[in-house]
This record gives sequence, C-alpha cells and structure tokens, in this order.
Amino acid sequence: MLMKNRIILNDPIVKNNTIVTTLEVPNSIRKFFDMDRLYIKYRDIKDDRIEALSSSILVLPIISNIIYLAWLTSTDISVKELDKRFLDSMNKIKHVFKKFYPNTHFSEIHAEKIVTNNSSGNNVGLLFGGGIDSFSSYAKNRDEKPILIHITPDLGTINNSAFMNWHSYFENFCQEENVRMHIIETNIYDFLNRTRLNAMMMLKHKTDWLVGVGIGLNFLGACAPLSILEKMNKIYLPSPGVADRAHAFHESPSNINNIHWADVKCIHDIILSRQDKIQTFLSNFMSNRSFPIKLVSCNNSDRIYANCNKCEKCIRTILELMINDIDPNLVGFNIDKSIFKFIRREIEKKRLRLHKYQLDYWYDLQKNIRSKKNKKYLFGDDDFFKWLSNINISSMKRDSTYYITHSLRSYMFGFLPFQIRKAIRMKLFHHSIRSVRMRIAKIHHIFRIYQQDALPNGQSKK
Repeated sequence: MLMKNRIILNDPIVKNNTIVTTLEVPNSIRKFFDMDRLYIKYRDIKDDRIEALSSSILVLPIISNIIYLAWLTSTDISVKELDKRFLDSMNKIKHVFKKFYPNTHFSEIHAEKIVTNNSSGNNVGLLFGGGIDSFSSYAKNRDEKPILIHITPDLGTINNSAFMNWHSYFENFCQEENVRMHIIETNIYDFLNRTRLNAMMMLKHKTDWLVGVGIGLNFLGACAPLSILEKMNKIYLPSPGVADRAHAFHESPSNINNIHWADVKCIHDIILSRQDKIQTFLSNFMSNRSFPIKLVSCNNSDRIYANCNKCEKCIRTILELMINDIDPNLVGFNIDKSIFKFIRREIEKKRLRLHKYQLDYWYDLQKNIRSKKNKKYLFGDDDFFKWLSNINISSMKRDSTYYITHSLRSYMFGFLPFQIRKAIRMKLFHHSIRSVRMRIAKIHHIFRIYQQDALPNGQSKK
C-alpha cells in the first residue's frame, strides 16, 4: 500500500503572548500554503499561563485550520499530542463532511499521545464579529454574561485607525454591559493560499473555499487554549442566518455542535433568518440601550472595521435594517437616498452575482417586503422596495460560466507571490497602478501642449 502524504506538526512555541506552530508540508499540497507557521496571539494573557497548558490543547488552532484541506486532499496529519475529545469530534464531523463531499477519501490524524484533558468552569464564550448575527446572539445570551471573543488579522496589515475606533467603541460597549472581551490576533486569514483553494473548490465543487467549508472550526480552534484559561464550558458561534441549509456544510448545526475539546462544547447559536433575529432579539435590545450599537458588516478587505456601504453584505444589511424601521446611519452605515439607485443598477447590470447560499438571504428579504404591503420606508423610496419585491432573485445566481472564469482567474492569480496577491486584495496595488497611470497621462498631456507651443504660428502637428 502506498503511504499517504503527511503534514507534520512541530511542537508549539509560546512567546510574547503568542502560540506559534510550524509545520512540514508535502510538495503535493505546498501550493495551498502561503506560510509555514500559524500564530495565535492572546493580547491579554501572560506567557506563563499559556505555557502551562498541555501541548494537546495548544495544537488545536493549527489542526482546526488544516483539517478540511487534509481531508479534501487525502493528506494525513502527524502530531505528538492531541486532546481526545477533539479527536473524537473530528471523527464525528467526518460523517457530516462526507454528505457534502461524497468523493472525499478521508485521511487520518496520527497522534503519538492522546490526552484526556479535564477542564472546569462555568464561564461562557461568544465569538463576536460585530454584525447582526453577533449582536443577536449576544442579546439572546445576555443573562449569561458571555466573554466576547473577537478574532482579527495581523494588526500591521489592516486600517489601524479604523480598528482603534472600533476597539474604543467596544471597550465602552463592554463596560456598559459589564462583560469582558478578548481580542485574538492571528494570521489565519493569510496562512493558507485561499486563491488556490478557491480555484480547487470552484472546479471540483462549484463553490469557493469559505462558502464550501466555512471558518467556524478555524475560529473555534483559535479559541481553544483561551477557553481553558478562562474556565469556559461552552462557546457560542453565531449562526449566519438561515434556518435550514442542506447545501451549506459550514452552516450545518451537526457540524458545529459536534466540536468539543476538554470539557468545552461548541454551540451553533440561533438557527433563525436574519430578519427573524432582528425582529426577535436585536430590535428590543437596541431599544433598551442608552447609546446605539455599531454594526460592522462589510466584506471588503480594505474596509476592515468600517462599512463600505456598497458590497453585497453591506447592501443586504442596510435593506434588512430598513425593512425593520432601523435607520442604517444610526448603527454604523453612511447612506442617503442615492443608495437605492446604486443597488438597482448593480442588480440590473448583473454586477451582483450571488452564490446559492446568498440567494437565501435575498429570498428572505423579498418575503419580508411582500408581507409588509403599503409600508412607508425610510428615505421615502417606496417604489424601490416595490420593485425589489417583484424581481426574479434566481436571476442573480452565479452560473457555470462564472465558476469557470473565476476558477481560472483564481488559479492564475495563485501563482503570484503572496505579498503581491495580498496587496491586490487590499486594493493598494490597484490604487498604485491607477496613480501611476494618471501621472503618465498627465505627463503625456503636458508633452503634447509643449509640442503644440513649439510649432510656428500655432500650427497643429500632423
């Protein structure tokens, strides 16, 4: 029998509040990795407390980030120590994963030592991104005084002023709510070559990486060491917002609810639509507060911790709020009546192309608009909502041509060096190119004027 490819995990190292785990990757899947190490930084936890944890817990962040890739590429994982309950939970999730990816030839985790970790405590954690799902989950579980856990990219790579504004707001929020918050800084977002992963998923499964497998396990794994240190017995992961999605593995409760380590269990929280969340939890929570909440919903990579008001996620969130008589300008957005013309143009020009899971949100939007006939909307553009209630949502779905072209683009894009790809994603490269082009155009224009002035009697050059 041929020996399977194998990822080898080295012992985690703790330094400067940070867990760093390096790995050795076989050549066959090296293209899917941009880095050979994953780091998890707990900004408010001292080294000696982290070092006291078992290595079987410290390796959970990196395993949580590579396990789906290992399964999809039939690559085994070797590690010295691993928590027993986590290993058992991965074996349960395999059966769920198999339903969505039946042609997967599963690999195994090989641990030299399997450790039964016993943790004690009654604290509760809640992964908190700052959007509708997070605030709704907090409102639902408010009486438990959950410890809010926010996961952020490397702070040296994002808009730091936007982060500081956001951080200042949430410090005040936590103070008013009398809860604590932990910020986890990590390179989870850059560790894997998601461009190559997208190409693989689009060609084989007609989806992209984040939609196909999600980031729930990645984020929960990043919380594992912290959950032991903070004596948690459960962590809530807010559901993305549609009750029953047979086509979305990452939103399946049987996926998230099977994740365990030590005595900590994970809970896929609030299996409701986003409209139901707003109506059931968020509206009441907002009405009982002394100052408004600040939503951060944007999916644009260069607008982290601020809303662009133009991406699909921002547009959808704005409409969801307005349907429920919540002015988006009061909760972190910046819009006026022109937003309706923009949205309509994006849809009619077919620039808003949706994955099948995104369609569910828009169907829910449409259903709620239709249920509120003769409603008067903010900004007074009732005609827009009437138009939106009658459009064919399925026409916004990505077709096979989309997946072919985008998979090829992702494949070619994946060959670029990591830093260039990252700059392009952050639109820095785009802005630099545009700036250079503008300067060249200006120089060319000046040169043409100079030529004209140099000709006798104002003659034009042929």
